[in-house]
Amino acid sequence: MTIAIIVVTVLIIAVVIYFLLRKKDSMTQAELVELCNDMTKECPKIVAENVRLDHVSAGQDTSMIYTYTMLKVDPNVLTEENLNGMKAQLLNHYKTSKDFALFRKKHVAVTFVYHDAEGKELLSVECK
Repeated sequence: MTIAIIVVTVLIIAVVIYFLLRKKDSMTQAELVELCNDMTKECPKIVAENVRLDHVSAGQDTSMIYTYTMLKVDPNVLTEENLNGMKAQLLNHYKTSKDFALFRKKHVAVTFVYHDAEGKELLSVECK
């Protein structure tokens, strides 16, 4: 009976240690908040022609939200086809870019949100 209790105890400890060590493959909410705060210190920042990164914030459940403003938007360009193409590009960028490799490894979802100059949301894409 004592050996069985010892074996069960060792197995329980091994499982707990496994799950504690496994958590290192993810980021804590505090780490994300700190990272977002550091990134936002450089904002607002022009990142492409007519595109400004306004801020980066930590979402819930280990996620990040990048909020952009498209400074000059031609309404004729905002077709469903073009927006879907932009979504596909953002998803592909998240999945393949070295810039997001750490986030993929740490299971951090990233949402890209684009607004026009008046603050109207144009596009939101969640990448996991």
